[in-house]
Formats: sequence, structure tokens, C-alpha cells
Amino acid sequence: MKFILPGLALAALSLAAPTEQGEISPEAAARICSYGYNYCGSTLLNIGNYENDIKGALNAKKQPTDGDHILYSLFNCNGLISGSIQFLQYCGVGNCTNAGSGNDDHCSA
Repeated sequence: MKFILPGLALAALSLAAPTEQGEISPEAAARICSYGYNYCGSTLLNIGNYENDIKGALNAKKQPTDGDHILYSLFNCNGLISGSIQFLQYCGVGNCTNAGSGNDDHCSA
């Protein structure tokens, strides 16, 4: 069972860059993964600028950092506020499934 703590959302907002008017833009606040969920690399790239994080997570587990491994690997969001990730497994080309908001992505083969 996964819990999303309301205070974490507020903390994440405080880390987002303010707009020229000093407000937090929704786009900036929504650029991190949700703690405890699993994500395909392609999903992380749609959430925000995760390319360097994905490559770092792959390198940490001595995995290739080619386009297929970036897009079709499964990662866990393990940073409560920072949105950091760790590599779980490579699913294979076309075999990482985006299960939608509030669900873990998963390997389909």
C-alpha cells in the first residue's frame, strides 16, 4: 500500500523554481516522480527532465545507457522530495508498460 503525504507535496512546491511573479508554476511543481512508485524510463522523461538521472541510475548498476535502456528500463522513485530514482530492471524494447497515474509501471514480458 502506498501513501502520499500531503506535506510532501507542499515541500516539493517549495523546491520548485518561482515564476517572474514569485509564484510556483504547476509545470515546475510537477516535475518529480511520486515516492515509492515504479516508472518506465519513457514515463520519467514525460514527467520531467530525467535523462541525466536515468543515465546515472543505469551507470550505478553497470547497465548500458543507450536509448533502449533509457526508455525501456524500470526505475523506482525513492526520493521523498527530490524525486531521485534507482534502476530495477531492463524490460526489453517495447516491454515497459505505463500503467497510468497512481499505478506502478511494469515489465510486460
